[in-house]
Amino acid sequence: MDGLTVTASFAPKGATTESRTGFGVNYTGVEGLSIKYAVADVVKGNTDTANGDSTVLNLSYAYGPITVAYSDMAYDIGTATADVDTTALKVTYTVSDELSVSYAQETIDRDGDPTDAEYEGITAAYTTGGMTLSAGMYEADSANFGTDTNQDYEKWTLGASFAF
Repeated sequence: MDGLTVTASFAPKGATTESRTGFGVNYTGVEGLSIKYAVADVVKGNTDTANGDSTVLNLSYAYGPITVAYSDMAYDIGTATADVDTTALKVTYTVSDELSVSYAQETIDRDGDPTDAEYEGITAAYTTGGMTLSAGMYEADSANFGTDTNQDYEKWTLGASFAF
């Protein structure tokens, strides 16, 4: 099928871990669309409570100057309080060949924690010749999965890179 890629992996049993497998598919058969799905074994030891799987789904669609991307990752192992589900969304607007602006948000839900960690940010990048200037504004709520006010923060970034 045009635009379909399938990958697989196998890691043999080690002295302290079980063997593990993984596979993924990537579909790009529609212009501007990318769909990726992967699942892999998570092996941290020789017990069922330390082993499980990780699943990832990524969707991206570009139409004209706008690109929208969505991602969902689930990390499930035998110990229920170690399960993590991460969802993310990003929208990018390409104003011109030189200027782009992006908004992104991410939520991490970890079992056993009282609140989800939530992040969001806005970035802009301007490229001219071999120079790129960038700026970003980011905010985190409950960064360590708790309700204390010291787990919320904001930051600003400025960057410049040069290619010679």
